[in-house]
Amino acid sequence: MKYLLSIVSVCSSFLLWSQPKLEDTWKDSKLNETLETPLGFLRKERTTENKIDYVLGIDKNNKIKYIETNTPTFKTEGYSLTTKLFSFKNYTYTRYFDGWGYYLRVNNSWCAYFGKAKPTKDTRPIFFFNYNFGKAEGKPIFDANYEEVLAAQQKAEKEKAEKKAKEKEEKERKNAEYLKEKERLEKEKAEKEKAEKEKKIALQKEIEKRKAEEEAKKKAEEEAKQKYAREVAEYNAKKEAEKKAKEEERKRKSEEFRTGQRVVNTEIAQGTSTSTSTSEALQGGEKLLDETLKAKLKKSLRDYQAYIKKNQKRTESYPLVLVNYKDVMEYSQAELAKITKIASTTVFKKGTKRTEDFKDKGANGVVIIKVEF
Repeated sequence: MKYLLSIVSVCSSFLLWSQPKLEDTWKDSKLNETLETPLGFLRKERTTENKIDYVLGIDKNNKIKYIETNTPTFKTEGYSLTTKLFSFKNYTYTRYFDGWGYYLRVNNSWCAYFGKAKPTKDTRPIFFFNYNFGKAEGKPIFDANYEEVLAAQQKAEKEKAEKKAKEKEEKERKNAEYLKEKERLEKEKAEKEKAEKEKKIALQKEIEKRKAEEEAKKKAEEEAKQKYAREVAEYNAKKEAEKKAKEEERKRKSEEFRTGQRVVNTEIAQGTSTSTSTSEALQGGEKLLDETLKAKLKKSLRDYQAYIKKNQKRTESYPLVLVNYKDVMEYSQAELAKITKIASTTVFKKGTKRTEDFKDKGANGVVIIKVEF
């Protein structure tokens, strides 16, 4: 700002310096004309400085006594040819010089000339001039009415200044409100963005939670399906086993029906000795015998042979024992010793159809023992 003011000051000084000045010597005499001034006539000359046209009043000593310009671009104290009378701050000092006209001194150098008719508040200058009136200043023209007008003008200027200050204050207030509203909107925007971000995060978490729940549910369903499949497989295996057992039972019954025998499988661990007890061989069949026969059949086959031989006269009291459908008494001790496995025993109760096939020996029951040698 100081730099700008310095430039303006220099420019102003340059313009003042470049203007023609009173009491300067002027030697040119190109025009043979005269110029009316407030205090008489002078020789008229013309000059142009910095694109401003000037009319000069030269005395007999070739001194500049009067300077005048009506160039539209000329300004002094900020006033120009477009400035109205009441727009000059010191318009109340307007003077009238008899026979010449009305003027207003703007500063120590320049005056504004308004013509020979009394100016009004809207009258504009005809030209600006520089002249030394000395003690011969014109007469004041403003009376009390003009003073009232001046007061009104000053009041108007004051009101204008107050209005401008008020407008400035209002503008500052509105600007402050605008900034406050802007800050509020930015805060709301930030809060809204934050809320949307939190909502988005919560939604993402909810999606992930649902996804995890769906995966857990899917996993549980898969495990349930696998469990169900295992249960179905176990059930099917159980049913298959039951079916197989029923089929075997059906075959066994069919075999019994075909042969008239009741087959009981009693596999015994393999051995080379014939001392295997008949209690193990006859397991499952003993229930068809009375207690006396049960006790007697518990002896080994070889002991049973000896027992029968010893009591041959009373063999009718004992059941017939067949080994592979052959009377045990027909085997030697050496042959019985070769038995490695008893596959099954079948006992037919006294009086059954099978006992009638051996009427001579099977009157009291038949025991069939299937073995492997």
